[in-house]
Amino acid sequence: KFSQLSAVATATVDGTDTESSTSSEASKSLKKTIAVTGATGRTGRLVVSELLSTTNHNVIALVRDENKAKELFPMGKGGDEEDDSSTSRLQIQKCDLLNKKQIANIISSTNTDQLIWCSTGFSSNPNASPFDKLGTIWNAVVNKGENTIDYVGLTGLADAI
Repeated sequence: KFSQLSAVATATVDGTDTESSTSSEASKSLKKTIAVTGATGRTGRLVVSELLSTTNHNVIALVRDENKAKELFPMGKGGDEEDDSSTSRLQIQKCDLLNKKQIANIISSTNTDQLIWCSTGFSSNPNASPFDKLGTIWNAVVNKGENTIDYVGLTGLADAI
């Protein structure tokens, strides 16, 4: 588990210092909404779990695959059980990080205060062939990254905040 949420790079909408605001005791009483991209990935799932277990913040899990997210976080909104206070603060939101308009709509409609980027254009999907992975690398090189989630998604989030 993360000893501090500040170990993850974040951007904050209100301009406050994320490191000091997430690690101080005073901030635990201030409820924020934090969006986490790549919430079903190796790092993202740990970040979501840590936020839910150590803070009182609402968490928006931005994911490609809602079914996978519901399996990982069965009590998030849209799941069957909502009585646990830590997991009832979780909202699973399908988001295409290649769609800037969709990103902006989600960020504004959820009143997101902070963003944590845990996405990468290189999926750890066990079903992806070596050719698929090579294609992702080739696309990033040929297009100078302009059609990757790291470029489109990060600039879309920056525009949204």
